[in-house]
Amino acid sequence: MTTFDQQQAGVQMTLAGLAYVDEGLAINKLKQALIQELLKTHYATQGLWSLVWGPVVHGWGDNLVFVAQHAQTAEYSIVLRGTVDQRGSIWEDVPTEQKTFPFFPASTAPDAVPKGKVSSHFLEAQQALLSGRDPDSGESLAQFFSRVGKQTDITIYVTGHSQGAGLVTLFVPWVLSQSASWDGKVNCVGYGFAPPTAGDPDFANWLSQHATSFQVINPLDVVPFGYAGLKDIVKDKVPEAVPELYRLAIDAAIGIAELAGHWQQPQVIIKLPQVQLPESIGYLDQVGAQHNHNSYLYLLDAPQTDSDPSILPKYR
Repeated sequence: MTTFDQQQAGVQMTLAGLAYVDEGLAINKLKQALIQELLKTHYATQGLWSLVWGPVVHGWGDNLVFVAQHAQTAEYSIVLRGTVDQRGSIWEDVPTEQKTFPFFPASTAPDAVPKGKVSSHFLEAQQALLSGRDPDSGESLAQFFSRVGKQTDITIYVTGHSQGAGLVTLFVPWVLSQSASWDGKVNCVGYGFAPPTAGDPDFANWLSQHATSFQVINPLDVVPFGYAGLKDIVKDKVPEAVPELYRLAIDAAIGIAELAGHWQQPQVIIKLPQVQLPESIGYLDQVGAQHNHNSYLYLLDAPQTDSDPSILPKYR
């Protein structure tokens, strides 16, 4: 079993943070912006990772995926973008329904068909991204890895922040299901930062038993409490005592989640150190600050990216 590597987590969180770069740009300009960000040597990525597939953007939910490769180790990372400020992207986070997950590797359960359900919106997003093609080569993600998977051995990280972290838990088993037809051994490791719950207990238990996926959480970030732990936001005062108005919103979200089904985070949860902010900052601003991708980099002792710096260092 692969153990959690904080240095690698800093690298993967950096890649996840770069997925937010210049959102809304045309795909060719977005690609160039990503290439330039990956060249920066003052990030945890040290300029050693380069864009080798994508980016692909799915219009309905504004999801984005790209693949980066390390110049020295030849490791790959599938990078998934989190929620952006668009209606479809925000709607994707609402747990309205669960659907059976179709990408379990058959080899992990020779005596029974694996089972488990995931958020229908997350599944739709995954399927849309899998149908996308690299803007230059025309390859799908499956075709790209089928080609590079002919190497003797291959390591693939899957990373994302927020909504992207929820999708990490769907893409890890997808990689394992695809790799059955590849030539060499495959080491697939998921690093999901601030992940909302993606699936039901069966799905979470399968992932915990048959895959390596780290759910990396700031204990004062509300996002990882959705959908499975919504009640704990009020009980545990995350990130502080919850104002009455927002308690009503949380109660409504609990009702929506319960109507959709039962939810459970996978078992491998990595809790980061926490930085309590003063109440004077305001509840919603605290929520945003604790969830910020650069806040996760700071809590991982990794350099922040150049966009949207975290305020946590001011209060440590």
